Amino acid sequence: MHTENSHKFTPRTASLLLLAGGWTPLERWTDEQDRFSVILARATDQREAP
Repeated sequence: MHTENSHKFTPRTASLLLLAGGWTPLERWTDEQDRFSVILARATDQREAP
């Protein structure tokens, strides 16, 4: 049984991945040590990958 995928992204690569998938990043929050982040994104019209 597969239970998890772990991927590491920079803020730039995370935004590019979201944009390529048809999402617009709106806000990003990180912990005090910048070890993880949460990104708020809104679905947008279908786009081609950059």
